[in-house]
Amino acid sequence: VRHICGHDVHTTIGLGIASVLAKHRDKIKGTIYFIFQPSEEIWNKGAQSMIADGLFNLIDPSEMYALHITPLPVGQVAAKENEVYSYFRTLKVQFKNILVKDEVVKYTQDLIRSHSTVNEKFWDLKSIMDPEIGIANPNSIYADYIAVSEPFHVKSENNAVEISTMIYATDSLKLDSMLVRLEENIGRSAYSSNLLSVHYDKNNPTVNNDAKLTQETLQTIASAYGKNTMAPIYGIVHLFNDDFSFFQQKVPGVYYLLGGSNFEKGVIAMPHSANFAVDEEAIRVGVKYFSTMLLSRLDN
Repeated sequence: VRHICGHDVHTTIGLGIASVLAKHRDKIKGTIYFIFQPSEEIWNKGAQSMIADGLFNLIDPSEMYALHITPLPVGQVAAKENEVYSYFRTLKVQFKNILVKDEVVKYTQDLIRSHSTVNEKFWDLKSIMDPEIGIANPNSIYADYIAVSEPFHVKSENNAVEISTMIYATDSLKLDSMLVRLEENIGRSAYSSNLLSVHYDKNNPTVNNDAKLTQETLQTIASAYGKNTMAPIYGIVHLFNDDFSFFQQKVPGVYYLLGGSNFEKGVIAMPHSANFAVDEEAIRVGVKYFSTMLLSRLDN
């Protein structure tokens, strides 16, 4: 059993940057902090725990940066302004005193599905990097969407029934309006008098990059290592997220996607997939690019 997400690579790059910069202390015109954070996918155990434990009483950074391994080719890095990952919510619809449980479950599932704007290709992880429809294409299928996750979960308890699922969207307002429309539709249905609630159980933020810092730092890396190092991003990734977003609520920052794939060698750095692997050249690349970028930030 393994998590297969690249966290060992991230930690090694962080240590590598620290090692490089420590050898150039005399050139550093400020202070650089390294934050090694656990559990970036468990929303109440990573960044939030560190913040609650007094992280920002110990340090007071003016900017923050993070990176994560992705299936981009090794040597490439990407970042985009504003949202990097989709907003996601756990939708729950609850009814009471339901005698026709199967009917209300089917009705509710069909109603929720009707708000989805995606197809089967959207859910295939390989599609994220597809040159025709993936996040690097201006016509990306990941640019503007509401996605309803399957399967639904149905729970019966105390003569009531609850239907729940995950909803992903590129815009938080889409999620808000979907909730309103669902409640309105059910209110006009034969099940209106049985409705208990329509609500989102979780309301986590998403990674949201500072526009100015994104532009400036990408330009720094491109100037030092060539424009070919930059991978364009037009879409917003679903299924993944990162609680770096909680740090960004305190300090403006940029979250980068670092390439770890070597397609000629059959190495595909798709996190959470069974054949996940990383070309370890990504470690050298990450140390080079971000050591240069951090020194440049302090120089300016």
